[in-house]
Amino acid sequence: MRSAVTLAVQKRLLEQARITVSDEERAEYRRLLLRRGTPEKEAEDLRARGAALEEALDAVYEKGEDPKAVYERMKARLVYSEVDWRSDVYSARDAERRKELVRHLREEMPAYILDYHSRPDAVDEEIRLTKFKQKIYADPAMAEFRTRPGLLISDDIGAVYGRWLKAQVATSHVRLDNPVWGERCELAKHGIVVDSESR
Repeated sequence: MRSAVTLAVQKRLLEQARITVSDEERAEYRRLLLRRGTPEKEAEDLRARGAALEEALDAVYEKGEDPKAVYERMKARLVYSEVDWRSDVYSARDAERRKELVRHLREEMPAYILDYHSRPDAVDEEIRLTKFKQKIYADPAMAEFRTRPGLLISDDIGAVYGRWLKAQVATSHVRLDNPVWGERCELAKHGIVVDSESR
């Protein structure tokens, strides 16, 4: 539910930004896709990373291993920075949150990628989203979404955009026919206002 709300908010913000896509940008993006591999390969890689993350987090929380040692042993399979690993270890202190992190990487993201790339407008949408993220990242007003030096939190374009988008989602109003779904998904805890009146 929260993912659906986030995607809906992002779609609205993209529409408002009115970002255009040129034929040259489409051609370059297709060349990039060919170098990166097929959506099926990307989904397969994400599932493998999800399995590695589950194994790594189990080593830390179930077997009591040192997070740094686990990262050193598994970094080739985790395929991300030590900063991101430490962030995941911190986020995964709760068993339910661990399951959610793994499920997101192993199931939700692969399914989204396969569905997304099956749509005819996927290329244009991906280019618009990339340009939009770059615009947000370059905006001096985004300083509040950057981190202070020394904090173990990633400050790359995706991380800054993610924090900014989360703040936009937190000011959103969601209309649900059944407000129970909003309660079950704890939308209010994330600052999302649920309006139960039907449209």
